[in-house]
Amino acid sequence: MLQVLLPKANDTNSRVSANILMCLGELSCVGGEDVLPNVPELMEVIITTLADPSLQKRDAALHTLGQLCSSTGYVIQPLIEHPQLLHILSRILSAESSQAVRREVIKVLGILGALDPYRRKIKPEEEVVTEVSSSLVSSASTNLKGVPTASDDYYQTVVMNALLNILKDQSLSNHHHRAIEAIMAIFKTQGLKCASFLPQVRANLVVGSCGYD
Repeated sequence: MLQVLLPKANDTNSRVSANILMCLGELSCVGGEDVLPNVPELMEVIITTLADPSLQKRDAALHTLGQLCSSTGYVIQPLIEHPQLLHILSRILSAESSQAVRREVIKVLGILGALDPYRRKIKPEEEVVTEVSSSLVSSASTNLKGVPTASDDYYQTVVMNALLNILKDQSLSNHHHRAIEAIMAIFKTQGLKCASFLPQVRANLVVGSCGYD
């Protein structure tokens, strides 16, 4: 089914293309790791469509990206193998006025994980500038001296610390809900690997802090 649908994802009709992409996302959820051999083709289609002027196709690609990465465990690597992806997502987040779309971008970023700042060799003006404050990720990473940067634990710790710092900051209360959604997405994809963060997460999700118990 994937092989048949993939060529149709580039259909000139935006509605057809968007629905094909949504279907590919659902197939990824069903297939799980069996879809991994098709990930390069899927990512090529998704990244191309994310930059498409059609909002219908872009939103479908965004949703499919989250489904693909969470279902196959294809995390962190997309940001390394496709350096333009982070720029595209940050551009959508900064330019989009729809809360639903912005929430979807935050969710996808949470699924993808945090990219090691030492491996991300880019100019300051190209850095991600979002309402979630990329400086939180940088500050979190500076507190992790001695943690191997090649370790998956490092990436998880960086992003979890950044998200928890958002929850601690009452001035960022407008972003608490999205930060929580990102944390939930990380726990869903990483499972028991995130067990060590449970005490910190629970301490921040207190009644009166951000509306969650």
